[in-house]
Amino acid sequence: MEKSYLEDKPAPIVPDSMLQVVQKSGNSQSNRGFDSMPSELVKQEATWKKEINSVSYIGELALEKSAVDALCRELGTNAAHRPMTLTVLAVNCAYYYLDNDGFWTHFCAKLGVDHSSSNTQILGYHIEKYLKTINKRFRERSGPNRYVGAILEQSGITRKQLPKFVDFLRDLGRRYKWDGVLGLDYNRYRLQIPTVGSKYLLNFLNDESGWEFVKDVARHLSQRERGLVEISELEKVKGYHPSFWAEVTGLLKLSQPKTKAKNVPLPILTFDSASSSIQLRFDSDCTRKGMYRLDGKILIDSFYQLNRSIETDFKDSYNIEVLIDGSWLPVYLQGWIPKNSEFAFFHEEKGYIHDPNRLKPGNYWLATKRNMLIPEELILTGPETLSLYCGYFSVYEVCVAQGSDLSVFGVTSIESTTPDLSYAGVAMRLEYSADARTVFTGQLPKIQINNSQSLIDGEYILVADAGGIQKRVPLEFFQNSSIDLESIGFKFPGKGSLWIEATGRNATYAGERIIDRLDFIAIEYCKIDGPNYLISCDDEVELELTGPDTYTLELSEGTQIDEGGHRWSVARNVHIVEGILHASGISIRIAYILHRANLIFPGATDTLFTEDLDSNLPIIAEGVPNSPFSLYIAASTPPQKICPPAYFNTAGHHELSTSSFRDALLSQKIITGRFELGRPDRTVPTNNYYLNLASSCAAICTADSEDYETTWMEYLSPTFSSSFRLLYDLAQGCTLAGMSVGSNVLPQPLAVLTDAFVACAQTLDGAQIKLTNQSTLSHNVKAILEWYKESNVVTKGIDDLKRAKELVAKYPIVIDLPLSRWNVQVETKFAEIHNIVKLEEHLDEVIEIWATEVKDGVRRENYAGHIANLNHGAELIDSWKLYFNHNSAEKSYRAAKKIIDQSDGLVCELARLLAMTMLAKLNQTEEIGFLYAKGSNKFLAPFFNALLGENSEVTEDALNRLPLRSEDKILFR
Repeated sequence: MEKSYLEDKPAPIVPDSMLQVVQKSGNSQSNRGFDSMPSELVKQEATWKKEINSVSYIGELALEKSAVDALCRELGTNAAHRPMTLTVLAVNCAYYYLDNDGFWTHFCAKLGVDHSSSNTQILGYHIEKYLKTINKRFRERSGPNRYVGAILEQSGITRKQLPKFVDFLRDLGRRYKWDGVLGLDYNRYRLQIPTVGSKYLLNFLNDESGWEFVKDVARHLSQRERGLVEISELEKVKGYHPSFWAEVTGLLKLSQPKTKAKNVPLPILTFDSASSSIQLRFDSDCTRKGMYRLDGKILIDSFYQLNRSIETDFKDSYNIEVLIDGSWLPVYLQGWIPKNSEFAFFHEEKGYIHDPNRLKPGNYWLATKRNMLIPEELILTGPETLSLYCGYFSVYEVCVAQGSDLSVFGVTSIESTTPDLSYAGVAMRLEYSADARTVFTGQLPKIQINNSQSLIDGEYILVADAGGIQKRVPLEFFQNSSIDLESIGFKFPGKGSLWIEATGRNATYAGERIIDRLDFIAIEYCKIDGPNYLISCDDEVELELTGPDTYTLELSEGTQIDEGGHRWSVARNVHIVEGILHASGISIRIAYILHRANLIFPGATDTLFTEDLDSNLPIIAEGVPNSPFSLYIAASTPPQKICPPAYFNTAGHHELSTSSFRDALLSQKIITGRFELGRPDRTVPTNNYYLNLASSCAAICTADSEDYETTWMEYLSPTFSSSFRLLYDLAQGCTLAGMSVGSNVLPQPLAVLTDAFVACAQTLDGAQIKLTNQSTLSHNVKAILEWYKESNVVTKGIDDLKRAKELVAKYPIVIDLPLSRWNVQVETKFAEIHNIVKLEEHLDEVIEIWATEVKDGVRRENYAGHIANLNHGAELIDSWKLYFNHNSAEKSYRAAKKIIDQSDGLVCELARLLAMTMLAKLNQTEEIGFLYAKGSNKFLAPFFNALLGENSEVTEDALNRLPLRSEDKILFR
């Protein structure tokens, strides 16, 4: 059975344990002490000690196969005490001998020690410890690949696996081209690895070190294909076994280099201080030509803003492709995962610096977890708060210098050997450019090459793209550490790129193509002018381009006001004016920042609530960079200052917290107000508001009173103004027919109040208004309105005394509807119901007083009985008097009929009895039945039955109690 080279088994390590020796007959040299070591090994060790720190990988310290055998025998059991020698020989042994029997079988045999778990653990331990000591970009491992994986990372592809590796490499190159292979992220790369083949090769290729190795090889092949290096140079590059490239190029049979290798500027991941967001930025011209794809879709905008609240927008890497020579090639762009990071550095031009060890002197944006302490000497401005899906980060503008203390970020010193590109500070740049390229105006800048010695020594190459064609910059153009761009073919005006690539397999930049890069545009002097003072969100402003007549602006949120495209009007509420500057045939993305007075609240809301004041919430004030300001609240005239003076930083931001103005705001007992920024002589309103929900809800509940003051409503935010205006209209009794209202997006107190207003207006005012969401009515409000609906049925005379008594019993204890008039309306209704019950309970007395007023002919102004005080009660007495005192049957019938149509309850019943009696008196008995209605009280029911010809139980006493003429009593007997 084959033994995997991933067969390291965890075991306790005793560093000074003796290796177990293979028992052989005869004398063996494997047990000799160090002092007796042959001079060849000592001589070789002396050489390695001199070279070990100058190589990227130990595989560069190559030995002939025969030398490996001889030196391993000579080292023998001293291996554990000579870690450098042990490690160099292990790496060389792996290169020559790793096969289907694994690695340890061969290495132990060469050393003359037993191939046991104990021996492999001792050897592996010392190799791993040594690799950590010399810091050869050691990658911590665990599990079965712990030791052999580290050895193979140093050796690269072994000799026996080289043909199969070249087959895999050839297939990748055909599928993606060499530049495309460099763009594969780890997961996509692993999908390309075959599932059938030597498991030792496949295991190495599947490891991250294998991925980096493949990309390094692809980078060199890309350099050869682009005509940047010769095959003879490849065979001398560092980081590989000396024979590696001769064998690879022989197996690949490379074609002739391209004469015009094209270049597309790479995107960057950056922090945009104007919008406080993380963005992907792309070259504007190439975007316009449709040369970028993100997640398979061609980009139409030269930037992509990550959604700070969506976790999946923040990735390890991004699926980006560029179109070169008709083929879409993947581009690798390192991403940032905030939830896994304590901090992140972003450079204005280079973007996200994923490894802080690569920081160079200069200014950066630094995002950190909020509890991280930053050295004060680094900070230029900040902190500001960046709200992301995983919590809050603090953002600083920092300046990194050569001697800066960066230990908190795991950096011991600024790396000073790798070359990088910069330009003189006097170079003029186009302000408000938001392009992926740096835009210079007036002339081409002078480019400085820092740490240029390694370029001169050939460890790196400088590549230029002038006009879309790549070419290597000869040494003579930068021996003085600076470059004149015109001398190497750059045109003015024009655009181009300059970048540095490693020529060898560099441990620090493993798997990466670009070491440093500068993509730039150089155009004639021009600038974009606009207001340089604090303006309101309500103001329309004008922008003007100053420059050559052929240069034009094209703004996405503006109106052109001249024929030449130089002057534009920008509408209200626009904070960042995005567009394109067309200059010398080049399209440049512009993001002009208007200095509008603005506050940024957490949650992207425009209103701060009283409840938020105790939460110490971060608030970003925006205004004119480096200028003073104070915070004001406008709830009346003039606005009141609520925060001491402060200064905007270089980005025009200043972070406040609610605690800084809480007491000042609460002391003024403001219901609502609009925030303003500025100074005592001039304040500028923002589009941000304050609202005391409890006070505002209480105030609107008095809107039905005559002395209600609406002034405070003028300072409501647009978000809530319409809601309170609706409540005001309902309080004023407006029906708002056909209107639909949704309260589910409102804060809870206002949502509950809105639902109560709508429900009350529907039930009590008959408003034709609808609620589009689930109601949040309290139990008591629901009970009151249900009671009112039921009470309407009773007072219309359809129900009986029993139902009225039930309603009195069910009447809610507390009547707390939002408006006082609605409470009065319900209480009045209860009084009516209660009167019905009270009337029935004292019916005998009520009838007696009423009958006396009829019989005695009491004058109308002297009516005093209960019935006289009911609705149409006085008219009822008058109609009965027409009958009883004047015997006017027809007149009393007409009067009674009219009262029946206009009244209810007992008044209606007595009027009906009079009308039916008059019909009987006039011998129109056939019409009596049309007037009868069921539901009469128990006293009057026998009278109705008698008139209808049914069995009657009208007693003589009852007849005498009603105001009936003596001749008419026969009608009821």
